[in-house]
Amino acid sequence: FEYSRGELQIPPNYILESPHGFRYRIIKKLGAGNFGIVYQAFEISDPSNPQARAIKVTKSDPRYHQQALLEIQILQRLMEKTSDDEKQNISILFDVFDYNGHLCIVMELLD
Repeated sequence: FEYSRGELQIPPNYILESPHGFRYRIIKKLGAGNFGIVYQAFEISDPSNPQARAIKVTKSDPRYHQQALLEIQILQRLMEKTSDDEKQNISILFDVFDYNGHLCIVMELLD
């Protein structure tokens, strides 16, 4: 891995494993910003049915970690309080885990 300004650069085909039993194969970097990097990945826990995902990997700075926790709380609250019809407008949160000091937020991959 390459670390630059607190960012975790993950190479294609690397497999991230969450402590919840999910496995994600990194496909490519989709973008980067002040918060961290977003990767396209496939959830491959069931190899016969890979699922496209986006994984936001925060910088290791505690400020970004706290901001990510707030984002997660907001997404969870929106999913709880939103009608089924409105949920199509919210990106689905699938998994959250820490990877070597970087918070990983696994979400629905949008077009």
